[in-house]
Amino acid sequence: DATIDVTNTRFVANADVGVQATGAVGLTVDQSTFAEHDVGVLIAGTSTGSITNNAFEIHEVGVQAGAEASVEVRGNTIRGSAAAGINFADDSTGVVADNELTDAPEVAIQVIGAGTPEISGNTISTEGNVGISTLDDATPSISDNEIRDRLVGVQAGGTSEPAIVGNTVTTPGGVGISVLEESSAIVSGNEIGNRDIGIQVSGAASPSVVDN
Repeated sequence: DATIDVTNTRFVANADVGVQATGAVGLTVDQSTFAEHDVGVLIAGTSTGSITNNAFEIHEVGVQAGAEASVEVRGNTIRGSAAAGINFADDSTGVVADNELTDAPEVAIQVIGAGTPEISGNTISTEGNVGISTLDDATPSISDNEIRDRLVGVQAGGTSEPAIVGNTVTTPGGVGISVLEESSAIVSGNEIGNRDIGIQVSGAASPSVVDN
């Protein structure tokens, strides 16, 4: 299989994508800078990889994983993502950990399709709509994240079944955790403070809510 190793490189204002790996590629992106693309890094197909310690600024999507890709996204700073800072779609999986996401007006981290990443230890701040969102049939684990200044801290919709455990959602107003549509999220051990609504359940949702 092909391999791509990107280190200490700057990618600026390419119209579509900064770095793209599709098919069956082994991708490593480390200590690089991405600015002003539609997507900073795109990994799809059956590719595997790591995206670590990079800076992303001003994209529609900072990091996009799709198809059956498996990727570690760790230690990045992601600022100014109009649609989503990090997006896992289709059957993609991996780890999303220890990233700092700011200035994402819509969603900071999103999992759609049947994505199954482990999302932990991330810091999400500055005003915007949703901190972490799951939709469709996604089944990620969402743990130990710190989420501030979002209208909704964590939102589970569709028929998704996320495990939302041990997160901290603070700052005045809005909703801490929202479970809607037909989601059957597990909501446990979260610290929610200074919100208008701590945990909101609507539609035909059937979450398990324990020890928050």
